[in-house]
Amino acid sequence: MNEKTPVAPRPCLVCLACYEDRLASLLETAASLRLYRVADGRAIFAGECLMPGEGLPGLPGALRRAGVNRLVCGGATCRCVEMFLAAGIRMDPWIAGQVDEVLEAVVHDRVAALRAPGICPRRAAGGRGGRGRQ
Repeated sequence: MNEKTPVAPRPCLVCLACYEDRLASLLETAASLRLYRVADGRAIFAGECLMPGEGLPGLPGALRRAGVNRLVCGGATCRCVEMFLAAGIRMDPWIAGQVDEVLEAVVHDRVAALRAPGICPRRAAGGRGGRGRQ
């Protein structure tokens, strides 16, 4: 028989770049980088990660070392998106909303619905659909 057994989704460690009780409008202005373990239809707070001393250039490596698989944040430049993708971290930039609302969207795979007004999906995904400038 050729039956396929469904594979249970792996737990995912998601980082939300926050300012108070919402996502920061820009990644570099995030006051806290909150980590949540997402599995079995829920998100559980797993701690915080500090912005590295070198700032944004060091953040992809710091999040990777913490085990983060996905970053959800406000505004980010195309170059910034490329850094996270190169580090193997899925990135959802240009997302706006309260932390609870964003977590609900992450759990139910509806993050794109929270994309900030005026942002087209192609730009939010990192630009021209390719790897961009090297």
